[in-house]
Amino acid sequence: MDISVPQVHLENGSIIASAQFETKTRQDTLWFKVDAAYQDQVVAERGDAFLVGLLLHAMAQGEDVYINCPVSEKLYYNLSNYLIPALSLANPKLRPVK
Repeated sequence: MDISVPQVHLENGSIIASAQFETKTRQDTLWFKVDAAYQDQVVAERGDAFLVGLLLHAMAQGEDVYINCPVSEKLYYNLSNYLIPALSLANPKLRPVK
């Protein structure tokens, strides 16, 4: 799975953060929409939300994730060392991914 750099824009009083992604079988866009009042809390420089949002899909498809923007070190560490192994143990249909 390949996740592009997130884009953030204002639309009708809302902040929309979106990123295109591509798997072996599809191309699509994942987006999040929040009220513009939370604009200061939206981090456009990192792909953390998109990595978390697409992780289960990647694991279900058995596809490693390539994200074209930074993710926080703490998130990466916790996903790699705790969450991905735990999800794989809990559900055999979810395969470990890098």
